[in-house]
Amino acid sequence: MADGEIFDEGKNHPIGKCIFVFAGGTASSFKEFTERGHRDKKALRAFKKVKAPDFISRLKGTLDILGPNQRMKTIIVKKKEYSVPDRSDKNYLLRRALLLKGQEAMHNLTIEEKIEEALLKVPYCNHTTVLCVLFFPILSYAFYR
Repeated sequence: MADGEIFDEGKNHPIGKCIFVFAGGTASSFKEFTERGHRDKKALRAFKKVKAPDFISRLKGTLDILGPNQRMKTIIVKKKEYSVPDRSDKNYLLRRALLLKGQEAMHNLTIEEKIEEALLKVPYCNHTTVLCVLFFPILSYAFYR
């Protein structure tokens, strides 16, 4: 992708003005993504090989949107990196509750209190949003056919 065009199947296609959405495939934030190449020389070579600096230079703006899981932070213990929950992120329960309530309303369902509590309190789920979005239509079909 360069200069408002993408190359696909041997042809250039203009894309015009648009917004691209990147949903945490390799990093949970833009800052984390840009810092990938600055860890060591090997990481920098890999970062440049996939043309990440060029990609970043073409962006006009970024916006990080938090998902339904608690933010993670990296700690270093004895020169080894670990991801741990960021205890300062108290609003993940609210983000998760809004997602659940939105799905509940969209599919005209009432979630049993114990199930709702379990979905809210599960510490971390790799695909929480996907799980909720897929979970409710299945329940809706099961109860209203």
